[in-house]
Amino acid sequence: MEFIKGLFNYNNASTVCGLTDELNILYMYNYFIEHDDNVLVLTNSLYDANKLFQKFKTYTDNVCLFPMDDFLSSVALAISPDLKITRLNTLEEIKNNKKSIIVTNLMGYLRFLPRKEHYVNNIIKLEK
Repeated sequence: MEFIKGLFNYNNASTVCGLTDELNILYMYNYFIEHDDNVLVLTNSLYDANKLFQKFKTYTDNVCLFPMDDFLSSVALAISPDLKITRLNTLEEIKNNKKSIIVTNLMGYLRFLPRKEHYVNNIIKLEK
């Protein structure tokens, strides 16, 4: 990774373009390693988000997916239970202040979420 560190220079308000898919993943992963905050990766579609998520998984386990269907009508009509569980797992990782790379698509980014305090105060724990 020292070789990669010499290639990339992280500046505020910088634009990086022309990287291949793998170099793009390495660039974002190296940024994640060097900084103390979460990294949000925003994609155009759910397909692209899943593709990036799988590529990040080859480098680290500290990656979460926050998926939302790409169609507005699917939010109103039927919500996928699998996507809902994945979103809840991602929110749990963020709530626990675990440093992560969060990959989402545009609809996931636009999704309204309550404040962290409201979310934490309204968790119901069920036990047998």
